[in-house]
Amino acid sequence: MDNSQENRREPVSEKGEKYDQTSLDHLTDLISFHTGEGIYLYISPSCKSLLGYDIHNFIGQSAEVLCHPEDCDLIRQFYDKLKKQWNINSITYRMRHHGGHYIWLETSAKVIPNQETGEIEEIFCLTREVTQQKRNQEQFKSHQQPHTFILDNLPDLVTTHTPEGIYQYVSQVSHQLLGYYPQELISRSIASFCHPQDQPLIKQFYQELQQKKSLATVTYRMSHKDGHYLWIETIGKGIIHPQTGDIKEILATSRDITKRKQIEEALIQAERQYYKIFEKSNQGIFKLSSDGYFLDVNAALAQLYGYDSPQELLDKIHDRANQFYVEAQNQDSILNSLRTDGEILNFHSQIYCKQGEMIEIEETIWAIYDQYGDVLYYQGTAHKIENNLQKEEELANNNLRDRVTYLPNRQWFYQQLETILLENHSHSLAVILIHLDNLHLLHESLNITQDDDLIIQITKRLQNKLRTEDILARLGEDEFILLVQNQSAREIILIAKRILNIIHFPFEINNNQVFVRGYIGINFNKINYQKPEIMVRDAQLAMYRAKTQGKENYAIFNPKIKADALTRIQLETDLRQAIKNQKLSLSYQPIVELNTGYLRGFEALVRWQHPVKGNISPVEFIPIAEETGLINSLGWWVLEQACYQLQTWQNLNTKAGQLVINVNVSAQQLKQEKWDDRLNQLLESTGIEGSQLKLEITETCLLETAQNENQRVKQLKNLGLGLCIDDFGTGYSSLSRLHEFPIDTLKIDRSFISQLGISDKSIVPMIINLAHTLGMNVVAEGIETREQFNQLQGLNCELGQGFFFAKPMTNEQATHWVMQDIKSRHEFGVGR
Repeated sequence: MDNSQENRREPVSEKGEKYDQTSLDHLTDLISFHTGEGIYLYISPSCKSLLGYDIHNFIGQSAEVLCHPEDCDLIRQFYDKLKKQWNINSITYRMRHHGGHYIWLETSAKVIPNQETGEIEEIFCLTREVTQQKRNQEQFKSHQQPHTFILDNLPDLVTTHTPEGIYQYVSQVSHQLLGYYPQELISRSIASFCHPQDQPLIKQFYQELQQKKSLATVTYRMSHKDGHYLWIETIGKGIIHPQTGDIKEILATSRDITKRKQIEEALIQAERQYYKIFEKSNQGIFKLSSDGYFLDVNAALAQLYGYDSPQELLDKIHDRANQFYVEAQNQDSILNSLRTDGEILNFHSQIYCKQGEMIEIEETIWAIYDQYGDVLYYQGTAHKIENNLQKEEELANNNLRDRVTYLPNRQWFYQQLETILLENHSHSLAVILIHLDNLHLLHESLNITQDDDLIIQITKRLQNKLRTEDILARLGEDEFILLVQNQSAREIILIAKRILNIIHFPFEINNNQVFVRGYIGINFNKINYQKPEIMVRDAQLAMYRAKTQGKENYAIFNPKIKADALTRIQLETDLRQAIKNQKLSLSYQPIVELNTGYLRGFEALVRWQHPVKGNISPVEFIPIAEETGLINSLGWWVLEQACYQLQTWQNLNTKAGQLVINVNVSAQQLKQEKWDDRLNQLLESTGIEGSQLKLEITETCLLETAQNENQRVKQLKNLGLGLCIDDFGTGYSSLSRLHEFPIDTLKIDRSFISQLGISDKSIVPMIINLAHTLGMNVVAEGIETREQFNQLQGLNCELGQGFFFAKPMTNEQATHWVMQDIKSRHEFGVGR
């Protein structure tokens, strides 16, 4: 305790003696005297019977002592108001009893001034318990109509005010919205919480309600409890007194529109920025009406066409109409394309300048739509086409073209990029790396002897959608790269999206529709690269990130991507050591016969408990294993462990000879030389029948190993192994070739099972019927509810696995299942 508190000891004891001489001590209500700051000077002995404490627990302590944490602010505000107003209404709050529970108290106070100075000498308080009254109020509320419950759970704040704007009722959402509990707002005015500049708006709001006696709206800034301001929109309605016709109170709803205001402000700033760009840009920019008339042009376009000002160009364009283009039909061609496609890219034409000379220009124009999808206007850019003959000759003379596409190759692109980086450190430079993901798979699945035709088609589409000054090159078999200058980040992203759209649109190859999957990495020259290969490498890192995102299919390089790449390299190193030292483990998820409930087998699932990072999902480390070739050693270890585990179960329980173990294998494993011989030796050493081992392969994996008349797949079948297509329906469209493969089982992906009972167009019945038609059985993956279980039974699905039966379990837990007589059918409520 500081000196100031020590100095109060004597007067406190003196006052205590004075008060003890009065008859106040014999009252049942609690009497107390406080300093102006709320420090107890005296408290009557009735505190023992009321609260269970002796007097010395209070003297010299703050009035907040033993107060409920939620009511401390209320106590502080009570004494702050007393300093200003002296006489205020009583307050109700909770205080902790010596027994540990809280009781409700009601305190009224009166200021006792110093007779000489007129300042506060002390504060007299009378306190009584109102716990039972509070309970009665709560009980009364529980019997009221549910409107209070509804109001307190609405997302908007609901309040009632006096006609002067004093809060009477405040719904519970006030704490979430403004940081204040309702009791902190009641009896205070809206104006006391709003921004000083907005108080005239609040005054006008109430005046409007008084005059109209109907709805009125006000938007203003209101102070949050932590000090910052929120934008609030309040709609109020006057409640009319039925007899006098005057407004007796005001009902209002309020909502936080801060984000909306921020968006509006951002739009205003963007509009200002747009006009700044429009006026100051070195590139010609214009607006057209939906009928093709010029609405606005910037100074750069006027200068390009030889005019002194935008207005002069606009006047001349209106006068000359179609004579603006050397070929008059060009204007109609542009409008027709815009009305059909909504955009026209890199349109070449000749136009007349002011003095009659002709220049060749390239225009890109796109539609701007309103919220209903109707065209508001068209916006476009134009620039003069320079003679690029010298550049073309340089490419040809130095043999720096790609042999298939005649695009610049990697060597030429790096030389060009290095020159630009050294000469111009502008941040408006960007590279867009385009990776075509499934060319090799398409090559094999469609029996294409060479894929030049597909690459040529892709190249033409890209060239038709790019500006003349953009540099497109081919880096390798499945990668293109684009160098773009003097474009904003937004424009670069739009270019990337445009490229993805034209790549994803089907191609026609050998009378087949072919779909190509593309990923894009974007890298801006934000760090002033010196070496082109470093800038391209970072774009590749961004492309790899896009492959993992699975949504937009493009990603922009940032330092975190590079850090993640380093983390991935470390993860690869750790995985290599974990495989070498056999630090991984297997879990087993039961596969159950749906009609009987009997256990029919397990799927073996590899798990990795990292010593530092903890459990790492297979979704994270299996792709790394496949990309690095570690999948071969990892996959073989999984096969060995699964087969030896099944051997152990057979030794413990003869009925385990009926069980089947499912193991996932990759395309890389299937392509290994003499892999089937090695697998046969494993079966012989463990005593496992081929029919007890089922290999799960994806649709993609099946197509990747479909060469040489499916010899590898047939060799596996000769061993008696079962073959299952995993996650069926999520890979490539192989339905037309499904009958060519000796498949035993289709496993329906969990994403389809989750839609059972939700979508009327569930694909699950179609997959089941298809499988049965082709002589296959079906495993439903990811069964989590009894409803799904019952529906799949009704669809004659044979097998299932999922959390409804059991989560993946350790070998000890799985052994317990095996020892329970291969599980009872009554476990899942099936059978009779």
